[in-house]
Amino acid sequence: MCFFVCSVALCTGESSTLPVSRDFYSGALEKSLENYLLVVENSHSIWGYLNAARVLCDLGQQAESLALLEEAVQRFPEEATVQSCLGWGYFFVGKLSEARLWFVKAIENFPPNDLNVLGLAQVELESGNAREALVLIRQFLNLYPRSAVGHCVLGKAYDALGNLEEAVVSFQKALALDSHFVEARPLLADIFERQGKVEEAWAEYSQIVRTNPGNQAAQKAKEKLFAFLSEKPDKILPPATVDAHSLVQGLAGSDEWPVIRVGIGAAAGGKPGWKESVVFRPYSRLTIVEQASGKVLVQSRLKGKWVIRKTRSKKNPNQLVVVAPDQRVAGVFDQRVVVQQEHGSFIVNALSFAPNMPWSGFADKELRGDLEIVPHKSRQKFYVVNRVSMEEYLYGVLAAEMPSHWPLEALKAQAVAARTFVVHRQKVIKLHRHVKYDVCDGQHCQVYTGVSAEDARVKEAVNGTFGEILVFKGRPVQSLFCSNCGGHTQSSEEIGWFAFPYLRPVTDGRFALEGLKSPWHLYQWLRKSSERYCEASDFVRASHARWVRLVPIDVVASNAQAFKRVGKLRNVVILKRSRSGHAQSARIFGEKGTIDLVKEYQIRRVLGLGPLRSTLCFVDQVRRKGEIVSLMIWGGGWGHAVGMCQSGAAGRAERGFLYEDILLFYFSGASLKKLPYANAQQ
Repeated sequence: MCFFVCSVALCTGESSTLPVSRDFYSGALEKSLENYLLVVENSHSIWGYLNAARVLCDLGQQAESLALLEEAVQRFPEEATVQSCLGWGYFFVGKLSEARLWFVKAIENFPPNDLNVLGLAQVELESGNAREALVLIRQFLNLYPRSAVGHCVLGKAYDALGNLEEAVVSFQKALALDSHFVEARPLLADIFERQGKVEEAWAEYSQIVRTNPGNQAAQKAKEKLFAFLSEKPDKILPPATVDAHSLVQGLAGSDEWPVIRVGIGAAAGGKPGWKESVVFRPYSRLTIVEQASGKVLVQSRLKGKWVIRKTRSKKNPNQLVVVAPDQRVAGVFDQRVVVQQEHGSFIVNALSFAPNMPWSGFADKELRGDLEIVPHKSRQKFYVVNRVSMEEYLYGVLAAEMPSHWPLEALKAQAVAARTFVVHRQKVIKLHRHVKYDVCDGQHCQVYTGVSAEDARVKEAVNGTFGEILVFKGRPVQSLFCSNCGGHTQSSEEIGWFAFPYLRPVTDGRFALEGLKSPWHLYQWLRKSSERYCEASDFVRASHARWVRLVPIDVVASNAQAFKRVGKLRNVVILKRSRSGHAQSARIFGEKGTIDLVKEYQIRRVLGLGPLRSTLCFVDQVRRKGEIVSLMIWGGGWGHAVGMCQSGAAGRAERGFLYEDILLFYFSGASLKKLPYANAQQ
């Protein structure tokens, strides 16, 4: 059930009498329900009704939840909150006439400044009243113009009316407002197919497959359309190109800084991005050297595209060859080599980025430092490593992780966190030591885009914190960060990692919260503005703070098959939650068995067409004729919510906090320290 309206009666007094629902947070939902039903029986408290109804809904017992709310509305006939709950509850089970009745009453009793208008629009759309739906959803978007789900429903209304061009615009707007709202892409692809726009449809299916490689429906649709393409695939979805080298200047003293080894074009999970060929362009005199022996393989001043690829020789099948811009073979090797130049940057063509994310693709990358080519021991493929000095590496990270127009103190906090992160990976946990690099260039570590991320504000933030890291008892901390914590961070052990004393859960509100006491408190807090530092602002997009997803159940079923074949899905239940409300485990019930999801990344992957932004969410099941047809997921934040909240850092900096204050708030008990090279150069 969805609870949207917070009337005066519900916001005062009575909530303080309701005990904290430890059972709900620990995953004992049946016990939690029993406790709230006792509250209903003993006091007929509206809080008891609302919390019991929410738990029943979380258990998938929607009919029982509706019966309880019908009892509640008899006791509180003018309470718009209960009327709203009934509207959504009846919509979710497919009783559209009843849903319409209660939505209308809720809107009459509480002016349409909440999401009941969205619910009523969906009722009218599904009832075949597309014109009425169009009026309502426009009304909703006047109140919430940045709502991706609103624009998606608007697109469905236009589609139902046969206005395909406006439908396309609406679906594209939904994606522009929330890149994770991938459910709009199949709707777009379907319209493009009906319009005979093969290339556009193929591009949408391709983006779905990049985001969700296991999506068989999109893969089949993509393959079906491939034969009808009039353009080459790389013309339809061209990689972002870097046409000319930047005037990169070497930094004084950089020879004394630590060297960071970055896996370039890394695959999902930070694994090596294995290649059969790579194209790169040097800026100045090129030298390629065997790392082990020091033997010089290539020296050349030729500019243009150099290629390293597998050999076509059957005699030496494990060798790789270097092809010069004039097409001659300039060198042959079968072991690790270093590609160097006198000065300037390398441009490496068409590297993959953000694998399995909604914005994944291919792009050229301009890099400082040297390149290493690391061949596979037995197969004709290799991966690329960028060797670059510490502070130059940070130039290529900062704006990729935090927009450079954000407040300077937030950028400085991010610079220190990023520097600490790579030191911890390099010196402490050595996560990628088996593949001989310190960090990868993707979200598995921290995003590194090279020279394209550099600008004056980035350099000011990096230089202004030169060599500075966070330590706890003298050791570099695990300086994790996320895009948006949703209003409350998690501890490291709550997400299933090691316990660190400096990674404690903190409330990211501008004012102290009473605490997320119960299912209703959590749901209400998740659905409204609560004076968070990380809320939507000039720096933080609305979809990063609060979001909605509409996920077809066949997508969830397909994702679940990667764990276990359970047949048609019958129920989806969020079980255990952290103190902040983030889901820690979920159970999927199928006709042939159940699946337990106990990792954060599993929950985010399985419950969406693309990954959910976070596990700070509630799941409502949309059923028709008793069968689940889709999930409506209401969530907040983006990322794991451990460590520094980047959006919260921006909000704090905007209100005058210094970077030291920001860091020491999120990393409890830590302190700042200069690395040896920074002290030496002072």
